[in-house]
Amino acid sequence: MFLTRFGLSRPVVVRMALILIVVFGLYSFKTMHRFLDPDIAIGQGMVITVCPGFSPEEMEKLVTKKIEDELEGISDIMRYDSDSFESTSKIRVFFNARLSEYEIDQAMQEVRNAVNRVEDLPEEKVPRVIEIDVAVFPVCMVGLAGNLPMMQLQDIAKEVGDTFENIEGVSEVQILGERENEIWVELDPRRMSAYGISVPEVAQAISKRTRNLPGGTVEMGDHETAIRMVGEPRTPEALGDIALKSANRTTVYVRDIARITPTLEKPVTLTFIDKEKALVLAVKRKKKTNIIQIVDDVKILLKDVPA
Repeated sequence: MFLTRFGLSRPVVVRMALILIVVFGLYSFKTMHRFLDPDIAIGQGMVITVCPGFSPEEMEKLVTKKIEDELEGISDIMRYDSDSFESTSKIRVFFNARLSEYEIDQAMQEVRNAVNRVEDLPEEKVPRVIEIDVAVFPVCMVGLAGNLPMMQLQDIAKEVGDTFENIEGVSEVQILGERENEIWVELDPRRMSAYGISVPEVAQAISKRTRNLPGGTVEMGDHETAIRMVGEPRTPEALGDIALKSANRTTVYVRDIARITPTLEKPVTLTFIDKEKALVLAVKRKKKTNIIQIVDDVKILLKDVPA
């Protein structure tokens, strides 16, 4: 009854209160963050090690078991599961459920320290320690396809990815299906036999002459200049200028016995859109960001990408 009498006797106050409620409600609706997947502390981590050419038994013995031995000393770990595959070791770490977000970050740092203490890993491989977080999963994925050479398509994908990374709230843009650049040196056995050159000699010559090495410093009065020997070729064709052998006033170069071709590494996964080779850009977000705004900004920038 009191509220009824108050509302009837003071209509102006009631109207002002309703207006304020509507205004603040609209303001809150416009400014609050919207999440399809809210930021929550999952409390899990992953240790991934890749050693090409190793069997599952070797990965278990030489990698997985050594890392597990170091993880046993961390009190905040509730349990861990491990899988050893061909060339890959995966260890999933589960932390105690009572830990806060700050304590989980501290526990993840302990896991990283434990992994860094592991010695004698094959080929000095460095395991990747990843915290499983909702923000790790992409908020949207953009397909890029066209009747273009894959190297050119990758260059376009990198440019588009760099543009997406400038969007507020975007932490990373991962290109799925991207392949590393390679240079193939295809040797001609007949020419090698004619010049008396073996495969190890070619490999050794290329290895020694394609490295950048420090050459010390030169002091000139009050000035000091650093010397650096640059051996890395600027173009794939420059590999052909590497000298292999000199005899009878004749120098044999790599180009005399081999064909040099810039290419890409062998694909692990293949992506097609409408039967055309494609790449997929996975857009990932930072914590406490507006997913809807990020997706809207991506759509706006896509309009500027030439078809």
